Amino acid sequence: MAVSPDFRDYVLDLLEPLGRVRARAMFGGAGLYLDDTFFAILANDVLYLKVDDANRGAFEAAGAAPFKPFADKPHTMSYYEAPADVMEESDELCAWAAGMGGGAARRGKGQDQEKKDAMSSTAGQVRKRSVLIAGHHTSVSLENAFWAALKRIADGRGVSVNGLITEIDRGRSANLSSAIRVFVLENRGGRD
Repeated sequence: MAVSPDFRDYVLDLLEPLGRVRARAMFGGAGLYLDDTFFAILANDVLYLKVDDANRGAFEAAGAAPFKPFADKPHTMSYYEAPADVMEESDELCAWAAGMGGGAARRGKGQDQEKKDAMSSTAGQVRKRSVLIAGHHTSVSLENAFWAALKRIADGRGVSVNGLITEIDRGRSANLSSAIRVFVLENRGGRD
């Protein structure tokens, strides 16, 4: 049930917009807490989110498997694997963990308020996110305005932000953050 430090740090970076998410060692893996609420498990470099009756169907429809703490026993727990496609996008993973996808993390605040709280920072504030490029995790720091514009451009092209950053990375000659900023400016911030 081990979890690598790289994967743990990658997941924590992705979930940073939710608020104070921390990992605690647990039987070789890790339990994730939002403030004091246990809402996820990291085991064998897989993220499992807490589910309940309200969101289990969405996980099952996405093909997510339940967490089995013991491979040789049929017992499963109320945690389901985060769908692979949401593991590339901080905003999507946060939506699954805080809104639709994490029964425990959803309790307390309304979903709309959580999203507003997570995204309430100013346009010029720098925000660091983890992205996956060619199978490697890397951190990218950009101002919130650039993240928002990058998301608009990606949505307009029907690709994920991670996929768009991978495209930019292939053709860059400067550092990645600078290349992303130039790309956004050349594409008018995703506005036509």
